[in-house]
Amino acid sequence: MTANVSFIPPHVPFLETLAQRLISQNTPLSLAQHTIFLPTRRACEKFAELLCALSAQQSILLPTLIPLGGIDEEELALQALDQHSGKELISKETRLILLTQMIQEFHRERQNHLKTSQACLLASSLLSLIDQVQTEGLVFENLQELVPEDYAAHWQITLEFLEVIREEWPKKLDQAGYVEPALYQRQLLEKQSRLWEENPPLYPVIGAGSTGTIPATANLLKTIAHLPKGMVILPGLDPSLEKEVPATHPQHNMQNLCTLLDVVPQNVPCFASGTTSTRSQVLREIFQTKPRVLPKEDVAQSLEHLSLAECSNTQEEATTIALAIREQLEDPKKTIALITPDRELSRRVIGELKRWDIRANDSAGTPFTKTPLGVFCLLAADWVQSKVPDVTLLATLKHPYANTFKRFAQTLEKTTLRKQKSTLSFASSNDELLQQHGCIQEFLEEGKVLSGQDSIPFKTLLSYHKKLLNYLSNNDPSFLQNESGTTLQSFWESLESTPDLTLKKGEDFSQVLRQFLAPLTVRERYALHPRLSILGLIEARLIPADYVILGGLNEDTWPQKIKSDPWFSQSMRKKFGLPDHERRTGLSSLDFVHGISAKEVLLTRSLRAQGTPTVPSRLLTRLNSYLKRFDLEIPKNTSLPKLAATFHQAQTQQSIKAPQPKPSIDARPKKLSITDITTLMHDPYSIYAKHILKLKPLGPLDHTPGPLEYGIFLHSVLEAFVQEGAPSEERLHELGLETFEEDFAESQEKVLWWHRFQNSAHWLAHTFQQNPLPKKHWVEITGSLSWTIHGQPFTLTAKADRMDAGNEGITIIDYKTGTPPSNRDLEKGLAPQLPLEALMVQEGGFEPVKKQSVSELSFWHLSGGIEGGAQISYAKNIGTLMEETKQGLHALVEAFYDPQTPYLSIPYQRGLYDDYHHLARIKEWNL
Repeated sequence: MTANVSFIPPHVPFLETLAQRLISQNTPLSLAQHTIFLPTRRACEKFAELLCALSAQQSILLPTLIPLGGIDEEELALQALDQHSGKELISKETRLILLTQMIQEFHRERQNHLKTSQACLLASSLLSLIDQVQTEGLVFENLQELVPEDYAAHWQITLEFLEVIREEWPKKLDQAGYVEPALYQRQLLEKQSRLWEENPPLYPVIGAGSTGTIPATANLLKTIAHLPKGMVILPGLDPSLEKEVPATHPQHNMQNLCTLLDVVPQNVPCFASGTTSTRSQVLREIFQTKPRVLPKEDVAQSLEHLSLAECSNTQEEATTIALAIREQLEDPKKTIALITPDRELSRRVIGELKRWDIRANDSAGTPFTKTPLGVFCLLAADWVQSKVPDVTLLATLKHPYANTFKRFAQTLEKTTLRKQKSTLSFASSNDELLQQHGCIQEFLEEGKVLSGQDSIPFKTLLSYHKKLLNYLSNNDPSFLQNESGTTLQSFWESLESTPDLTLKKGEDFSQVLRQFLAPLTVRERYALHPRLSILGLIEARLIPADYVILGGLNEDTWPQKIKSDPWFSQSMRKKFGLPDHERRTGLSSLDFVHGISAKEVLLTRSLRAQGTPTVPSRLLTRLNSYLKRFDLEIPKNTSLPKLAATFHQAQTQQSIKAPQPKPSIDARPKKLSITDITTLMHDPYSIYAKHILKLKPLGPLDHTPGPLEYGIFLHSVLEAFVQEGAPSEERLHELGLETFEEDFAESQEKVLWWHRFQNSAHWLAHTFQQNPLPKKHWVEITGSLSWTIHGQPFTLTAKADRMDAGNEGITIIDYKTGTPPSNRDLEKGLAPQLPLEALMVQEGGFEPVKKQSVSELSFWHLSGGIEGGAQISYAKNIGTLMEETKQGLHALVEAFYDPQTPYLSIPYQRGLYDDYHHLARIKEWNL
């Protein structure tokens, strides 16, 4: 029997055309006799809506609508065709657990320890491969032939593991009485094909909108096409192609399907007769090796109602799309669709639309882990650890779902986690805060105890996690009474009937939980705008819209970037029989053709993504290259990007002046350290904030030891070392080890810091051998000196690293792990630390040293590099230097004892990083 195949051009609304034909050729009752296969569930829902809308307000009986696959053709749903399967369909959770256990067993037999989280991650990836193999109708046979002997050894290990999966995985499922979804759905399709081949149905059967990329689907379409009352309707077939096209061509898959259906593309009739489109003609030519030169008038006409918006960045592109949608929705009869494979861009657009309280119907939904409840779950999961990071603890307590802990979190942050003194404390808090603190401690201790057990069932940890979520939400059930909550509860219920995993001591529960939550998707169902849709690429071929936006037209998005396969290389995939990645490029090209063929189209792309310049999609480049032959280009839409840019800029820019606080004399500090004097010279505003306003910066959360801590550590080691007076490298190492492990236990650069210390220790030991310590020396000595300046008392304080007494006077030594100042800086007064210490020695400011002359100022640069360190000395004209330093100090203090002298912020533009710069708002006036 001749195959009954037709097509609908890409510029013609697919589902609407099909619905109109069915309504016109059938009565309201006879329509129910049809069985119609469509690619996705949403296409079935949309088709039912169109049938109802086109029925002229008559009551009709809808046909049987069966989706061939899920949103992205990775899942099939034909359970309606077979209600008596011999085995139970395995759930995603059970499947993941069983395969995780098998992977762990494989590694245990080879004396390898693999964490449960790592095995779970491998299982997730392997399940995707198994689904591909089963969907394509392949089997894991002759795997060793895929890898020549000269391939890397890890490919051999990979195939050894796949051989075990090939043998043991089906056995494990058979013993448990399970069947996998992809295999089950393929078998259903194959069974339906056989039944119809043997007993053709007497009712009409239509397969519409599928490209037949899945072999079982293609075979079912072949069966339908040869039924007495069967019909297959192809989306966007180009019957003008006479030669075979490459895999990257948009018609490649359509040609393969036509070959399977035993039809010649040139002989396939158009389902919607009498339709032409100049834009379709241009799109047909841009994919040809030798494109024809069409009349310029036709090419120019194809650009009508087509525009391109190029935006500065991804956020601006999302705002541009949202503005275009908002503008088009002003027409009460117009439908709008956004088509993009970039899920991040889709989420940004959804967020921008909330400005106008517009909720888009997103076919792909939102990953559960990206929802507020998903974030809350993952934060709380980190509590099942021996030590909960401070950032995680605060983020959990400050989450909106833990609203009752907001005040407690603020108090905890100030008094404990920031490790700074505060007027608030738990001792002064009310009973509610004390009670909350006690309960939090109990949960943290319980999580610590659980994580400390040698082995613990995953479900036990999950039970603790559920109890923790309820407690943090104050046992308020409302946090589960939405789409996200329904998804989470369904996940909990599904795990009740699954096997259990076992986590060993120290394993991360949150990473295992993340693997289970990652596949979950949340789809909004209520209060969605009826005329706005965000479509996946497959749905976009079928569902019509008056105004279409193709977003994210950059390379690696259209078509999407090919991710590396951890199981098969590209050549191995091709040899094994899996579809190569070029097929995906061809399907992406077909999607582009369908989208751009709409009546009104806006193309958008961002010039930069995450700060990196982008490359236009090859599809856009092909179109532009063809248009250049006619001195034409895609019309630019510049108004929307310009308007979008203003959404993220201040509407009015008000210039401000630098702060000039002038406190009274009584409020100004009368006592400063030498470090404060340096700060007063370069950034007086910091002295104002610190000593007058009494502001102290909060400490960092989860601070990692760095240069500051290393400097403190080295100073403490040298203090103990010099006091002992035993200059040996071994002893220096011993003193360092006593405190290094404790101070740098949580540093990711622990090895680097210890290596730097070893280099400095070697240099120090050599230096002490060459220049032994004098009999009189002082370490970490403190002192103070007072003057009356401008009629006001002033006290200078200091703490010197080391002073050595010599025959010619005192040598002042300062240890520097950073870059020491140059002699030029000393002479110009830009680095007054050692000159001021010398002045204090000369005038008796250090009690143990008494009044003595200073002969040398020395910096020991303990860089920790290859040399280990260097000694930089200044010994000329020290008397003159001290006199100039004294005059400069008095002049500086006198200046700030004047009530008209302001405490300016970085007056000489030499400001280093400072804790108070943001208070001075230097980014607003220092332009």
